[in-house]
Amino acid sequence: MSIDIDALRALIDAADRAPWTAHPDGLVWSELIGDPVSGSARIENAVFIAEARNHMPALCDEVERFQPVTFPDGSQMFIHECRHIEWWNEKEQGPVNDQGCDACESSPFTGGWQPVYVRKADGR
Repeated sequence: MSIDIDALRALIDAADRAPWTAHPDGLVWSELIGDPVSGSARIENAVFIAEARNHMPALCDEVERFQPVTFPDGSQMFIHECRHIEWWNEKEQGPVNDQGCDACESSPFTGGWQPVYVRKADGR
């Protein structure tokens, strides 16, 4: 499953601004004066809805900090189902290895190979 950050940010931007709060009667309120943003719900659901809205922008920021490991020569790091890590450079070696992994026989075409992502440090 991939996360569409742009779609999430559009939902966030369209919603009332944070903070949202859950009232003990199960209603969720935004900072704006007026009607609640939800109907009555179990308080646990109301707390989840309110806190999800409050934390979603930071979650989107955190997800965007992760980038695939790619080097200046174009090589990229992939991890296989067996946890074997392989470097691949499509400029030099062509499309990702269609022979699969010798250790686990996973194939990049069956989802057995996933790019390795790292979190970019702040300010770099």
